[in-house]
Formats: sequence, C-alpha cells, structure tokens
Amino acid sequence: MVAEGPLFKAVMAMVEAGDAGAETYLMDALRQRVDDPAAWEDAGMVLFRLGRWADSCTCFEQATALGEGGADILAMLGLARYLTGAFERAAECFLAVLNADPDAGEAWRGLAMALAASGNFEAARQSFETAARLLPGDGAIGDRLWRLKFQFGHWDDAWRDFDTLVPEDIETRWQAQHGTRHTLWRGEALDGKDLVVFSHGGHGDAIQHFRWIGPLLARHPARITALVPSALVGLLNDSPAMAAAGPQRLRILADDAAVEDNPGYFTWWEGLARRFAARPGQVFGAAPYLAVPEIRRGAWRRRFEAADGTQLIGLSWAGSPAMPEDRWRSIPLTAFIPLFKRPGVQFVALQKGPLTDEDRALLQAHDVIDLSGEIGDFRDTAGAVAALDRVIAVDSAVAHLAGALGTETWLLNRASSEWRWGWRQDTSFWYPRMRIFNQSEIGDWPGVISAVARALAHATPGSAA
Repeated sequence: MVAEGPLFKAVMAMVEAGDAGAETYLMDALRQRVDDPAAWEDAGMVLFRLGRWADSCTCFEQATALGEGGADILAMLGLARYLTGAFERAAECFLAVLNADPDAGEAWRGLAMALAASGNFEAARQSFETAARLLPGDGAIGDRLWRLKFQFGHWDDAWRDFDTLVPEDIETRWQAQHGTRHTLWRGEALDGKDLVVFSHGGHGDAIQHFRWIGPLLARHPARITALVPSALVGLLNDSPAMAAAGPQRLRILADDAAVEDNPGYFTWWEGLARRFAARPGQVFGAAPYLAVPEIRRGAWRRRFEAADGTQLIGLSWAGSPAMPEDRWRSIPLTAFIPLFKRPGVQFVALQKGPLTDEDRALLQAHDVIDLSGEIGDFRDTAGAVAALDRVIAVDSAVAHLAGALGTETWLLNRASSEWRWGWRQDTSFWYPRMRIFNQSEIGDWPGVISAVARALAHATPGSAA
C-alpha cells in the first residue's frame, strides 16, 4: 500500500471538513513541486480516494516518470487503470509488480481481474488460483473464479467451485438471525417440508431466479416462502406460479418479514441456480414465468396512445449506482439521442425517478414518454413493459423483468460483461427473446447505439429482429 504522505493527509482533511478549496490547494502544491514524485503520488492517492480514477492515473504515471517506480505505486496505477476500463494497461502494471515479487498475492488478484475483463479466460483462471493460494483469507477471489468459469462456459467446474464457497457456519448464522431451525437445502427431497428462499443480491437476481419456483413446487414442498425486496412483492404475487400454487403453498414476503419455524430448509436465489445446475438446455421456464393481468396491460397501452405501425420501445439506461461496476454498465442519456430521432418509434422511459433536470428536459425535447413519476414498484414497471413492443436496457433489473415477461429485450452489455451473459454472446439462454449488443471496449457506447440503430431500421412492432 502506498504511504499516505503529508500532502495527502492535508488535502483529505480539507475534503472531510467540507472545504471547497481542497482541490485548489492540491493543484497549487503540484505546481510548486512539479518535479517531486512524492507530491504526484499523494495527488494520485487523493484523486483515487475521491473516485476520480482517470485523474489519479495521470498523477501516478507522472510519479513513475519522475522515478517513483516501486511496487506499491505500480499496483495503485494498475488498480486505477482497471477502474477506468483500461484492462490491458492495468495488466502491464500488475505484471511489472510480479516480475519483482512473484509472491505478491494482491498483484496476482489484480492481474486476474484485468485478464478476466479482457476475455483472457485461461490466464485469468490461473492468476485467480495463484492469488487464492497466496491470499487464503480472501473469500472474494473464489467468488470471482466461479463466475469467471460460468461466464466462459465451464459450468460443471463453476458449480463445483460454488459449493466450496458456502460458509461453514451459514446454518448457525441463519438460525441466529431468523430464530428458526431451518437447515441449508442441498437438494434433499422437499415432500411436506418448508423451503425459505432469501435475497442475497439485488432486484435483478431475484427476478432472474424466480424461474425456479415452478420446478420447486413440482417437488411437493409443504410451502415455499420467498423473501424478496419489497418492491417485488406485488409483481411476484401476480406470477403464474402464485396463481397455480395459491398463497397457502407460496408466500411472497418482503425480505425483512418474520419467518415461521416449520420443519424444512433455506437457501438463496443463486443457490437455486446451483441446485438445478443452470446452463444452456437446463434452464427451466423457456416460456415467460412472470405475467401482467390483461386489464393492467391494456390500461398502459392506452396510456401510450401509439399510432398504428409505431413501435413502442421502453428504455432503461442506468442501473443502481450501488453496484461497484455501475460506472461501466450505465449509459448517459445523451448517447440515445440518435435513436430518439428515428421515425416510426415512440420511446418510453422506464427509469424510476427522480430524474435529473437535464435528463427530464432531454426526454421532453425528444417527445419521450417519461414514466418516472408514475412508477412506484416493479408491478407498475411490469405493466408498462407488457404493453411495449420491446425494451432496450442496460444490465439491470429492468432487463431481467422484460426477459421474464417474455417481452423482446435488447440488452446493452458492457465490454467486460458479467457471468450470466457469457462472453461476446449475442443471445441469452436465460431469456429466449433477449438479444445482446456488446461493447467492443469500455466506453464505446456510441458503437453499441449505432448497432442498435441499424437493428431498429429492420425491426417492426413485435418482431425479433
């Protein structure tokens, strides 16, 4: 770890005190010490801490050019480059560290992350395995490794790895938190037993893996209790699985609800995917497994009032900023302006509010229907999606929702991709009506939007262009 020098400490103290002059103070110090590598190093650390990774790269590069070429500064430069999406240049930094110290576990981990994001599966796998050996206490490495294997089609290995990551004390922790005697479900018979499924990720994870509820009900449990984020409760209560099972056999509860102490098991949504060994050809529910009552769909269709022959297209351009890689997956709304100009298309903004004033003004200027003030939960979003011809979305819960409803979905995927979308795939085995548009490199959203524009030119309402 790079030492926090006097300049770093002084500037960060100003930042934490809310002093608006902190950046001016930093820039003045750099002008006075332009040939001092320690000053550039401190500036890089300040900017890194503030999330300004591109600027921190510039400072770290200047520090190394002035002779500060130690392993710590190279590792920080590598991490900053990784966070800007410059994966190959990040790998160069970590390799330089490893040339000096082959046992630097954190450098192996950084190298593995950069190689994985570049699509170099085998080298990334080997690097993660080396990092895991050198950093035995870092459980996140194993999580990244199973996701890497799944992403590149090594499904059996991925699910075997998944099993090794389950904490040994998970049952003790469950029982302490919920006050019940449930044990972890490892695929045992469910006849007459309860199964509680809890949320371990975000809204999209719960939507993606709700597909397993139907196959689980076929195993004749006494009852399934699905604990989900509160915004999903109404949507999932409208599902075909609930209609078939009824509230006595299937309960959809907010994730902070109390769980009854009945004989049975617990698991989490991703754990269901493991138990069913998800992979192409073994994903249940090719047909839509979520639904919207026709009366609600009709009401939304009338709300949009599209002319005959006009394509109604929903748009979701940003995910939750709480996700660490949201900086790569979300797209500035201005990038979609070329699409807004297409004739014969009515765009509908599915982004839940509040929107920025700039985004709201842009939507209004291009006659995009803005639903940000009308969407309360995912039941509302589902009603709108079901009334559309297709949805264009970044990797977010809206994309999963549209896929689960059977609406044609065009996913705009970041270059580094994600375990569930594979590597440079143009379709998804999770959702039969999903088409994937992949970046060629991080930041190349204009290229993706151009590809979408070409596809729209050949698409008609309801088509699967």
